[in-house]
Amino acid sequence: MSPFFWQGGANMELREQVFELIKNTKKNEPVNLRKFKGMGPKSISMVEKILNQYLQAGILYTNRLKELFVNQNFKTYEGEVVRVRDNFMFVSVEELDDDIYVRVEDSRTAMIKDKVELWLDSVDSGVIEKIITRG
Repeated sequence: MSPFFWQGGANMELREQVFELIKNTKKNEPVNLRKFKGMGPKSISMVEKILNQYLQAGILYTNRLKELFVNQNFKTYEGEVVRVRDNFMFVSVEELDDDIYVRVEDSRTAMIKDKVELWLDSVDSGVIEKIITRG
């Protein structure tokens, strides 16, 4: 089961902010969390949960000083949802040979023909982070 949970509203917005921060962090530099310092306690708690989920998924790791770094192998892809079933879907990514299997809990409510951004949590399984455009 995926360590990710998708909830709408502010939680989704916060997840997108954290993901963009991770995506834009240069390799071998710590993730700069200053952006989240002025938030209220509920938001800070949610950011910590999101960061822990990325730690569990292996996207982030900590050094002995407890600084967060992005895994060197982390990469995102853009693709199109090509098949949807009750509990899963497939995303076609141009630069990959095979379609990517995505569990419904990792789909962000994507639908057929949606353009999405995703990352791989295993060799052939992915997590959709963002719906770029609806089909």
